[in-house]
Amino acid sequence: VLKFVKENWRDNSKLELEVLQKKTLILLCLANMWRPLSDLRSLQWRDIAFQPAENTSTPSGVTLLARTPKEGQAKLSKLGCILDPAICPVCTLYYFCQTTSILRQDFRENHTLFLAYIQHPHRKPFSASPATVANWVK
Repeated sequence: VLKFVKENWRDNSKLELEVLQKKTLILLCLANMWRPLSDLRSLQWRDIAFQPAENTSTPSGVTLLARTPKEGQAKLSKLGCILDPAICPVCTLYYFCQTTSILRQDFRENHTLFLAYIQHPHRKPFSASPATVANWVK
C-alpha cells in the first residue's frame, strides 16, 4: 500500500481533493491502526490538533481524538512526522486540512473530517457517512 501511495500519490499539491482525501484516510488507517468504519468515521474536524514545529510552517505531529469508537470509550492517538513527506500521515493530513478548510466554513462544529461530494460540481460537500468512508478504504 505504501509503495502504491509513494509511486502514484507522491505530491499532495498535485492531487485532486478526492484522491488527497483517500490518501489521508489510508495513511491514517496505517499509522494508528484505527478501523475505518467505526473509528475514523467518527473523527471530527474539531478533534484534530497539530503540534507546531520550530522554524517551519508545517507541524511536528498531530493528536487525534475518536469520540465514539466501536469499543465505546474515546480513543486518543498521537502521531509524529516521518522523514518521507510523500507517505507521512501528519504532513498529508495537515495539507488536506489546509486545502479543505474553505469548504468547511458553514459546517456545524461537529462535522467529520472526511467529506462526501468534496469535488462535485453541483453539490456542496457534507460529512461522509461511515459506510462511505469504509468503502473508500476497500
